[in-house]
Amino acid sequence: MPRRMLQRIEKVSHRFNEAMATIAGGITVAMMLLVVLDVSGRELFSSPITGGLESAQIMLAYIIFFSFAYALVVGGHVRMTLAMDRFGHRLRLAAELLAGVLGFTLFSLLTWGGWVQFWDSWIVKEYMPAAVELPYWVPKFAVPVGMFLISIQFMIYFFTHLAKLTEKQGN
Repeated sequence: MPRRMLQRIEKVSHRFNEAMATIAGGITVAMMLLVVLDVSGRELFSSPITGGLESAQIMLAYIIFFSFAYALVVGGHVRMTLAMDRFGHRLRLAAELLAGVLGFTLFSLLTWGGWVQFWDSWIVKEYMPAAVELPYWVPKFAVPVGMFLISIQFMIYFFTHLAKLTEKQGN
């Protein structure tokens, strides 16, 4: 893959995942307001928001899964730097390639499993046992979306490190 095209893909991916993380941040603010209003209503007026806790749980799924890929883009995931720092440059790049393949494989499988869970919930019209009817498929939809985004990001991660490895070989 030509380096220039890969850089464009990285740039688009970065912007898209940054937008998804911004959406997750907005959902975080909305969830905080919901919880404050729910607790205030309970304490001040003995009247909490009906379905407030369940709504916050749904929001939490989107906060978590919409942020996964962005964390990979900015290098925010846990890494084994203690071991990696001892590797030479080429061995470190090879380890990054392996991480890209393993990450892509794992999160692709999780995308599939998440989709199956979402789809089953959608088909049977599964609802949360709550004071208000909230469908389970709404939070379950965040899982395959987030897993798909991080799968794509791991693919980009792999090709970026492959390009770095081949550039070093060419010098």
